[in-house]
Amino acid sequence: QAEFGDDLLQRSAVWLTVKETRASFAIEHEEKQTDRIRRFAAVMEREAKGSTGLAEGVAVPHGKTPAVKDLAIAIGVSREGVDFGAMDGQPSRLFFLIMAPPDKAGPHIEALAEIARMARSKAFCRALVGAGDAREVVELLRGD
Repeated sequence: QAEFGDDLLQRSAVWLTVKETRASFAIEHEEKQTDRIRRFAAVMEREAKGSTGLAEGVAVPHGKTPAVKDLAIAIGVSREGVDFGAMDGQPSRLFFLIMAPPDKAGPHIEALAEIARMARSKAFCRALVGAGDAREVVELLRGD
């Protein structure tokens, strides 16, 4: 079970049809902030250091930028999978885009740790990928 607080989930966005490659999917779809170029640059700067595609179909593109005021997470699901340069060479199916302001490292690190913990549960990840709609994804993340 995930432990994302209600306040964060209310600010989160969920997409169940991710088809794009690399970090562009979430930046183009995430509409909570107005400065897409700065957000995109922050994620691409991080990706240039090494892919954030983890093993077992999970990717966690993330970046820090003053273009966001608070921690924001967008969640993407691709049932077919997207080549995200994952460590195990397998396509990514779950994407957790994390954006945070540079001066709020604590919540950013906590979110990364929580996602890493969730990703260890293959059953939980399968349930997220198999979710029928965004509401179901949010309910799974809340532990409802």
